[in-house]
Amino acid sequence: MKTSNQNRIVHNQRRYIVPSLIVFLSILLITFTLIPSVSSLGVAPSRTVVDFKPGEQIYTARIVNNDNHDMKIVLSFEGGLAQYATTDQQIITLTENESEKEFSYKLKLPENLEPGEQRLDVVLVEVPHISSGSANLESDQKPV
Repeated sequence: MKTSNQNRIVHNQRRYIVPSLIVFLSILLITFTLIPSVSSLGVAPSRTVVDFKPGEQIYTARIVNNDNHDMKIVLSFEGGLAQYATTDQQIITLTENESEKEFSYKLKLPENLEPGEQRLDVVLVEVPHISSGSANLESDQKPV
């Protein structure tokens, strides 16, 4: 036979389980409804390793439009060699009919650099599509 204290403990446990379950299910529901669909934006080649050579070199890469939808991509550079990189194509537009698009960038290296590995990240960011006064904030940032 249960004592009064045991009944009180069981009642208190039930009292905490139901609100906890409601909070957990609410968080789960909000998480799955607010996660935006991720578009597939690829870059090829994903990495290029080159030996140091002073002067100007031109490199090419491709943006892969895996979802076949219209998109605008902003091209920028990060890393220790970013100050030496330039491009004429800072905004690249792909249509749903283009499965991929090539872009190029220049790397003009000085006569001397610090010894060791130096990085240049080519960063591609999809510009959010704005329609009817609302913004779809899907964005992929892909370093090359």
